[in-house]
Amino acid sequence: MIDRNIQKKIHWFLSEIDDSSDKPQSQKEITLLKFLQICKVAPRREIEETIQKKEVLVNGIPITELNYKIKTSDLVLYKGKRVSLNKNNLYLAINKPKGYFTKRSREKNIFQLLPETYSKKKLYLADELDQNSRGLVVLSTDVFFVKQIRDARYKVMKKYYVQLDNPIVSMDRNLLMGRGLKIQNQRYKFLSIVNRDPEKHIYEISLYTERGNLRKVFEELFYEVKDLYRFAIGELNIEQTKLPEGHYWEFEPSIIWKNTPEANYLFELYQRIFD
Repeated sequence: MIDRNIQKKIHWFLSEIDDSSDKPQSQKEITLLKFLQICKVAPRREIEETIQKKEVLVNGIPITELNYKIKTSDLVLYKGKRVSLNKNNLYLAINKPKGYFTKRSREKNIFQLLPETYSKKKLYLADELDQNSRGLVVLSTDVFFVKQIRDARYKVMKKYYVQLDNPIVSMDRNLLMGRGLKIQNQRYKFLSIVNRDPEKHIYEISLYTERGNLRKVFEELFYEVKDLYRFAIGELNIEQTKLPEGHYWEFEPSIIWKNTPEANYLFELYQRIFD
């Protein structure tokens, strides 16, 4: 029997991470078996066996009833992979040039780099870059996916090249690698600082962070940032894919976590809620 208190926590969490404007339009109820058949994940017999083996999760809860009623907007995992009736979700990587904003409201913005068919869709920003910074920006119509990338608790690593006017002194390095620097209620704690070019003061920086401005970290420590370039979010690396500046690339969302099955971070998410 499903723990109804746990189920309430799951539904509360899903409502918290989603803005009201982002909620799915369709709330139609359907049996789990029928839903998976419509999504064509496998033949009926295989679907039935998979459900009975507790390898199908609905909002984080293993379901063994074939006729269990779900909403078409529920989060369904089949053998650790997300299943959705919405086949039109977009996952876009853009190599943002310097001078572009990441907000539609600004005159010169990254949405102008996309074809009109994409730019008219409701795309959500996974992590910002300021106007003077460049590199990888991720956009998606999938709100749940975007929220996962934004939240530092779920350990999606971001990697940057930062060029400064002076070398990072040991005191600042110890601060950033230790307790971190807190700016506007957000703590920036670096996972690594690698000096890639001692003469030009170019560093490779790795950290888990929510939406924020890495440039402000160095400015707070009285460094001038000459260049800031983000080249990776999770396992999505535009240096490896050789995505040219000003261009975009449509990718499969699993690439972000390609070395860790998608189910793992979702299971961890639900475990945190239960705790």
